[in-house]
Amino acid sequence: AWVLMLNQIKGKRSELANQTDADYFINKADKAVDDGDVEELKRCVRNLLDLLPKETQDEINSSMSGITK
Repeated sequence: AWVLMLNQIKGKRSELANQTDADYFINKADKAVDDGDVEELKRCVRNLLDLLPKETQDEINSSMSGITK
């Protein structure tokens, strides 16, 4: 589920408020996936969500409702 959210965020990369931070967290998240580090992946996805506009956050969260709570 977290990888799916990461991929949704990557698809909306142009909407991320800070591209430098976005690149940093996307790279860390990809490494976390490779390493099987779920906690780090969650942290990165949450940070990336914070960089998105509220409407986009709501759109992604609604598609994942119940999974991330």
